[in-house]
Amino acid sequence: MNRKLLLSLALSLSTALSSAAFGAPVLRSEAVIHAPVVTVGDLFKDAGVHAKEPMFRAPPVGTNGTVTLDQIAAAAKRIGLTDYAIGAVQSVWVSHPGVEVNEALLSELITTEAAASAPLGDGVDAAVRFNGTLPALVAEDVAAPVRLLSFGQDAGTGVFNARFAVAGVEQPLTVTGKIELTVAVPHLAQTLPAGAVIGPSDIELRPVPVRFADASGVLRMEDVVGKQLERASRAGVLLKTADLSEPLAVTRNDQVTLYFKQGPLTLTVKGQALNAAALGATVNVLNSMSKRVVTGVATGKGAVEVRSGAAINVAGL
Repeated sequence: MNRKLLLSLALSLSTALSSAAFGAPVLRSEAVIHAPVVTVGDLFKDAGVHAKEPMFRAPPVGTNGTVTLDQIAAAAKRIGLTDYAIGAVQSVWVSHPGVEVNEALLSELITTEAAASAPLGDGVDAAVRFNGTLPALVAEDVAAPVRLLSFGQDAGTGVFNARFAVAGVEQPLTVTGKIELTVAVPHLAQTLPAGAVIGPSDIELRPVPVRFADASGVLRMEDVVGKQLERASRAGVLLKTADLSEPLAVTRNDQVTLYFKQGPLTLTVKGQALNAAALGATVNVLNSMSKRVVTGVATGKGAVEVRSGAAINVAGL
């Protein structure tokens, strides 16, 4: 047999075996795009050497659309792709997912950058306020859809200027605004009368500007629970030092028990409190039996102790 003919037959057989092994490209029914153009590899499985060749412009970021078989055939013919399988596909659904460039996304990048140069104190949060309305932008759905290019802030006022690169958008995005530092502080969760002792369920933490908190002397949670309201207060009130006092152990005209301890001896008598007192405060008590006024220290609810060092004898109680 002619040598040239044998070589031609061998090449033909090799091509046939290669096609059988790898198969023709197969049209997909859906394609998710993350680039400005739709390639053969996006639309076809087993695209082979044509995989990276462009066929269409991708739909705008954040949108989708349909490509017809006629459009695909015309584009494929233009790049020399003629052998492919369609199967049961009638058209291809092409989507170009995106990430909305909103205040939450930009705020996170800004606060992270600001905290890196000036760490926030315990319990302090940063709230970002933008000047004006942000433009409606959608970034490519990539690992870093938005990157902070530059950031400047006035430490005294919190005013900032930030510049971002948005994936898929040519022009950088520049925004301005102000960072407001806030701290969560105790507010009354419900209306309470004067004299009420505050429990954990009576308190809710709400953010206020740090500057206001520092100037107003607001309290922490642990400074409030267990304290007594000086006056009736409505729900939502921000609690301050002047609003609270130590809870009263003894109220004026209360019936109390007087305790006098000396060594192993403990003497108790009943009496009437002549003044109100918190724990550890001085109380004058009228002895119900002797009608004498005895001075002691409030040690608990309705309990007054006469210290052993007091200038009083047991009979005088």
